[in-house]
Amino acid sequence: MRGKVKVLLDSPVAQDNRNWKIITDYHFGGYAKFTKELLQFITNFENRNNIKLEPIYSGKMMFGIYDMIRKSYFPRGSIIIALHNGGLQGLEGLRKKLNSWKM
Repeated sequence: MRGKVKVLLDSPVAQDNRNWKIITDYHFGGYAKFTKELLQFITNFENRNNIKLEPIYSGKMMFGIYDMIRKSYFPRGSIIIALHNGGLQGLEGLRKKLNSWKM
């Protein structure tokens, strides 16, 4: 994955390609895997922000960002942009399958 990103960033259209990093600490065991902790985070996030997340992509991303903020990974005053690009089409079906996961 890092190699593919580097190829894109080394292309002539890339502006500043030095400030990027792929962080793999928040995969929760892999694709489509999640924990109760992640589901609880997603529930709390939606309740606080009225933004839905799913546990496959966007929930893991936001969990990671919040955890990294909590661990002071980003310098004070940093501007953090998170791209939430959907992926919610299977959320209701997943909630029904995991009927104990109520939001």
